[in-house]
Amino acid sequence: MAGRVLFALMCAEEDALTAAQIGERLGIGPAAVSGAVRYLIQIQMLHRVPVPGSRRDRYRLPDDAWYEVSALKGMVFQDLRPTRRRGCGCSRRLVDGSRCTGRADA
Repeated sequence: MAGRVLFALMCAEEDALTAAQIGERLGIGPAAVSGAVRYLIQIQMLHRVPVPGSRRDRYRLPDDAWYEVSALKGMVFQDLRPTRRRGCGCSRRLVDGSRCTGRADA
């Protein structure tokens, strides 16, 4: 769903859309829009812009979204290195029949 919301915002002629506008364009309910928007904000692919004098927010793409996401992705992959090493150790032990302890040195 996040991909559909992202694409709807990319194709919109307006700079920003409300959740209702996104839902209407995609034919989806408010809960689906809310979940997708929350996820896209979390990964910094979307910004919430308050509308003055209204309780509604508008959502827009950041100017440098692709750069921000690729930089963030690099940091996430660095954080996953120890986990990857443990996983590779476990897969080698499964091949030779020994038991996986979850530790890289075991």
